[in-house]
Parts: sequence; C-alpha cells; structure tokens
Amino acid sequence: MPWIELASGCDKRFYVEQSGEGGYGAICCSDEVASREFKAYVDLKNIGVTLLPTILPWTDPAGILVDGQTLMPKYQIQRLKIERTFKPQMCAFEVPPKTRKLLAGGNRELLLAGLQEIDANLARICGIVGELTLAVNKDDGRLYMLDFSPGADGSRALGQIQTIRTGLQNLQAALN
Repeated sequence: MPWIELASGCDKRFYVEQSGEGGYGAICCSDEVASREFKAYVDLKNIGVTLLPTILPWTDPAGILVDGQTLMPKYQIQRLKIERTFKPQMCAFEVPPKTRKLLAGGNRELLLAGLQEIDANLARICGIVGELTLAVNKDDGRLYMLDFSPGADGSRALGQIQTIRTGLQNLQAALN
C-alpha cells in the first residue's frame, strides 16, 4: 500500500496511507530523534500527562512505500485530524485569530481541562520538552501535545515557563 507525506519538520517526516485508511501514521527520522521522542513520551506519561497521542514502535520489517521508494519508519503515531499546531508562548501578548479559530473548533470543556492540566504541571513538562507544541483534534475536540522531545542540543523549555504560563492564561480566557 502506498504512503504519502502529510507533514514534515526539521527532524521528522509524517506519512499516512494514501488511501486515507488507518488510525496511525508513520514517522521517519534518525535513531537519535526517535530515542529522544520515546524518552520524552515516557517521561511525560510518568508525570501523568494525558494529552499525548499514542506512539508505538514500528514493527513492520517491510517499511512503507513512498513514491516507489521503501522507507523504514522509526515509530508510528496516532493519526489526529488537525488543521495546524500552535505554541502557548506565542499567545503571551494575545491569542492570534488563527489560534482562536482552532479553539472554536474544539470541545470547550476538554480544551480548558487540557490547558489546566498543562498549567498545573508546567515546570515538570518544561523540564522534558524543548518547546510546547499543541493541537486541537477535530475528531474529539481534545487538546494534544505534539513534538515533545527536547531540542537536538538537549535544550528544554524551562526558560520559557513564564511566557508559556501567560500564553496558557490567555488561551483559557479566549475560551471563556
């Protein structure tokens, strides 16, 4: 079954089955990036964060077929229906209209609960992630954390806590 690239970032590419079937997508990245992602995922789970998509090791030895080339993903991730991601620290002065639109498409109570969960655990979360990236899933209206590993240089979001907290407060106010 052919796969297509749905999204990419600095260090990862996200592929989905071309047919649109399947509840998981495939992530292609380096071993080092996959290791950082898995460790951060486990660390976040261990502190009780519930806003994470499910990730699983890639186990199919055949890989995926993309444009006639076989690629070997490092892991699979729960496929969410998202329009775009956003960062709370970018909402410290105001919540941009595009982010307000994303919030309007979610479940208000679930979004507030998610923002409050992050706020209550912010120092511990920022001690794990390189930056805080969020998305609203169109299917269930919930908030999810994405791209949760530290930076390639080991950097964490600890220096951004106050800016992130202000952004979280503004996001919560935008929902009220």
